[in-house]
Amino acid sequence: QTRGSVLASCSDDRTVVLYCGDTYTSLHTIRTAGIYGWYTLTYMRFSPLPQSHLIACVTQNGHIVFYDVIAGNHLRPIRIHLGAVEGLDWFSRAGEGRLVTLSSDCTA
Repeated sequence: QTRGSVLASCSDDRTVVLYCGDTYTSLHTIRTAGIYGWYTLTYMRFSPLPQSHLIACVTQNGHIVFYDVIAGNHLRPIRIHLGAVEGLDWFSRAGEGRLVTLSSDCTA
């Protein structure tokens, strides 16, 4: 996903890589930590709010974790589903960020 001139990619190797959107050179690699058990990163989204520098990533074992791309740190992972997270959207409505996840546990 892109935001301005930054491209971000999440991967099965449990990393989020930030790239320069103009030259496609790697800017920073964020390594996930603190998520218990076996997992891969499945989806990610930038915050839709212009003043926010957060990325949300979800995992195959039901967790969500937020990363601050400016500070280079992450917030504590939270288990939000009992199954794999199969979809993620983060959009703005009435000036507020809304986050929606879909899971193989049949919940949204």
